[in-house]
This record gives sequence, structure tokens and C-alpha cells, in this order.
Amino acid sequence: MPVRYVRDIQLLQIAEKRSFFLFGPRQTGKSTLLKALFPSALYFDLLSKKTEELFTRSPEKLEQMAIASKTKQNIIQIIIDEVPRAPHILNEVHRLIEEHKEFRFILTGSSTRKLHQARTNMLGGRASLLQLCPITFNEFVKSGDTRDPIQTLVQWGGLPPVLNSNQPKEILKDYIQGYIYGEIRSETNVRSLDNYARFLDSAALMNSEQINFSDIASDAQLPVQTVRNYFQILEDTLLGGLLPPYRRTKKRKAVTVPKFYLFDVGITNALLSRWEIKPGTPEYGNAFEQMLWRELTSYISYYGTDFELFYWRTKDQRNEVDFIVQQKGSRVPSCAIEVKAKNNILEKEQKGVLAFSEEFPKIRKIIVSFEPKKRITPSDLEIWPVVEFLAALWAGEIF
Repeated sequence: MPVRYVRDIQLLQIAEKRSFFLFGPRQTGKSTLLKALFPSALYFDLLSKKTEELFTRSPEKLEQMAIASKTKQNIIQIIIDEVPRAPHILNEVHRLIEEHKEFRFILTGSSTRKLHQARTNMLGGRASLLQLCPITFNEFVKSGDTRDPIQTLVQWGGLPPVLNSNQPKEILKDYIQGYIYGEIRSETNVRSLDNYARFLDSAALMNSEQINFSDIASDAQLPVQTVRNYFQILEDTLLGGLLPPYRRTKKRKAVTVPKFYLFDVGITNALLSRWEIKPGTPEYGNAFEQMLWRELTSYISYYGTDFELFYWRTKDQRNEVDFIVQQKGSRVPSCAIEVKAKNNILEKEQKGVLAFSEEFPKIRKIIVSFEPKKRITPSDLEIWPVVEFLAALWAGEIF
């Protein structure tokens, strides 16, 4: 029987106060979650051609149906699924939010690309912008899935249909063929799927690395500008994200180029045909780092919205920290987190975090590893077992 993953994102609390957009890549579970949380909501799916045509011809019917659904409850919840399919409906939604204080609109989308290109009405701050991420460590554990959470998420990622399948390899292949290739082409100006496929292979190889547009263009045999455009498509369709560099160090000059991560470890593995990642290999270390990036960004998205995430690397390439956490508006970082897929952290593997802390002596210094017990070195560097670290992260004990 499929596992029902209990999600951490606090949608019920938000819906009590205001309308919201819920973005997220396909198959992260947006529709399933909303139907479970808001069973009495008025629901419209714009993937249905009939529904899309209805609101295109007669947007005023949205108000009529919402009013007709009134009950004794004070709040009327209205879900419009895949709103980028008919972005013009947002003008009507804007009006209804203004005129009906009891209406709560819940607007979903798998891409922001068409909304941005059409300069769509994003409701002028009258709706929160939220993102649903793949299944996290915390959601995996508390839902009662009995598999090893780290090995499962490192190998297969966090898409619910993949985790709930007896054939996760086939589901990932279908996702890439059906969505990443098919639907990306349908909503963008990608003319050659062969070119895009070569780009994706190169981007997957560069996952968790600094972006070098020239190298990727050479590897994929594409113009540099085409590669830049393709990266923008991945961002707009929520299939990838940039990790900006931290540049506020004075003693050691830092690089200024962002890193890139695909949104899900399983997708990266599938693009690279990494169907059996073994601990101790470079491939495992790369996937482990990507999983930690996904956990940190998911936590910030759900609970730590006052924080930002960076990485730090010196121009001479001698020192690096995988993740720097800083509160928005602050001039100093809160936490430096290095990720090592090893069960014995040597002194030489601590030098990146220690070098960064020379500039910020009060910063919390952490290495996430596979060591069996947490320990603290004489330099106040915390070395955490990964399971304990992730449990503490989601309990709000890291930042």
C-alpha cells in the first residue's frame, strides 16, 4: 500500500489569513495535498480544456460559482489548479479578493515562465508565494516509511510517485521523457529536443558545480547564449535552482559564479544513469551534497523564510564551504555547513569551515557526515551524523 507522506508546509494556517500561490514541479504532490487539506473547497483544474475554455470565455462565472458554494463557514476556499494555463483569470481573482474578503484563492502552477512572460497580474502582494518541494527527510521519517531515509533519498530523490513505486527507475525515466522533454517543449521555444537533451546531460554532469556556460556549451555543442536560455528555462519551470556565492570575505577573495542544482536527486541520477550509487564513490558524495541542498532549501522555504543560502569558495580553490546560512538584512552569516559523505572526518577536511570562520569568529561551524556520534572539536567545530543533523534541522535547532 502506498505511503501517505505528511507534508510540513503549513498551508492550513496560511489559508486562514490570505490567498496564496503554490508552485512546485510536476508530481511533487500539489493537487493531492490540496485536495486532502481542503476537501470542501471549490476546485477547478485548468489542465482540463473544458475548464480552461470556460474561464477564457466567461471569467465572471468564477464569482457566480463561488457565491453559490457559500455555506455557514466564513471562509470560501477556491482552488485553481495550474493557473499558468489561463493567466488572464488572475485579473478576475484580483477583483474578487478585493470585493469578497471571505474568498481564499489557492492558485497552483508547475512553472512561472508563462506568468512572467505575459507580465501577469500576480495580485499585487495580496497572495503569498509558496513552493512545494519534493519529500524531505522529516516527511519521509514521520510518515512511517521503513526504508533507510538517507540511502533512499540519495538514490531515488523525493518525488512521491517514485518513492511509492516498485519500479522507481521506470517512473523517473517516464518523468524525464514525458515532462522534462515533452512539456518543456510545449511551453517554451525549445525547437530541438536533441539539443535540449544534450544540454540536460551536460547540466546534470555539472550539478552541484559552478556554472561554466562556455564549458557546457562546448560539451553540448551549442551556442553559449542557447545554454544560458536553457538554464533560465530550468529555473522558470522550477526544475533547477542557483546557489549564489558568498562574497563578503576580505581576507580571502571569493569566486563570484553561482552553483547550479537540479531540483531532485533522483532526476539527476536518472539523467546520468546512476542507478546504483555506492557509498564511498565520488558519485555518492555528489548526490549526498545535492540531498543536503534540497533539505536546507526546503526548510528555508517552509519555516526559515528570513534566511538565505550561499556557498563560499576562494579564487585559489584552496578553501570551500558548501553552504553558508545568513539571515536577511544581517551583515554576518549565522552558520557554515560543510557536507562530507565520510565516516571519519580528518583535520584536513575541516580546513574550509575553519578558514571561513577566521573572518567570522562567532559563526556556528558544522560538518555533516556519516560519523557514528556527534562530536565537537577544540575549535568548536560541530561534526554531526547526518540523521541527527537533519532531525535537528527540522526541529529548528540549527538556525
